[in-house]
Amino acid sequence: MFSRKVEWLLIVLVILNVTAITLGTVRSIYSEVGTWLYWFEGFSVTVFTIEYVIRLYRAPSIEKYSDKNGRMRYLFSGYALIDFFAIAPYFIAFFIGVNSNTSFLRVMRILTLFRLAKLLRYQKALRLIGGVLRSKSPELLVCGVLICLFIFISAALLYMLESEAQPEIFSSIPASLWWAVISVTTIGYGDIVPVTTIGKVVSGFLAFVGVALIAIPTSIIAGGFIEATRNSPDSKPS
Repeated sequence: MFSRKVEWLLIVLVILNVTAITLGTVRSIYSEVGTWLYWFEGFSVTVFTIEYVIRLYRAPSIEKYSDKNGRMRYLFSGYALIDFFAIAPYFIAFFIGVNSNTSFLRVMRILTLFRLAKLLRYQKALRLIGGVLRSKSPELLVCGVLICLFIFISAALLYMLESEAQPEIFSSIPASLWWAVISVTTIGYGDIVPVTTIGKVVSGFLAFVGVALIAIPTSIIAGGFIEATRNSPDSKPS
């Protein structure tokens, strides 16, 4: 719908805009250049709003939105919702007229980071990620369920093994879930550790199994990328 040059300009604007919002959370920076950041955000939102209106107006020119209800269906498409939520927080805060120090406006500023999702529209490689995740969603869902079950079972085991030795830490299965999460995901903060011999042996075994489980969705996504790349028109010989 837009030329490649315009899309690159929009990409740069998105990155600069998110950078400005991030810098605006630093009080020392905001106190010095807060006005400039505010006007730059206003300019960015104006551009994004014009883009949103143009895309909405031109939606029927896209084949799948060419019917009489096409424009309405486009409004609820993924990219249109991304465009909408990228500009909505600014207008909400503007029309409500909240003070810059209120928690509500801080929440609105954080929500504007949703503009990063606009990059999905402009870059084919980023769109490929979404396509791979959608195509592999059944397998990833099964992996997610297995990982959640494994975390719960791990928490239950450590509760049974460590609750007598450390009743204040492993006081219940829900309390033990924190240990299970950081161990299975290999984060391992070290704030909660087993002290009994059997607890150490079992937790070591569970950590090894956890590494293998976490690797499964990674391999699924990697395989999806390989398939998507092979099926891409750009990869086929002419």
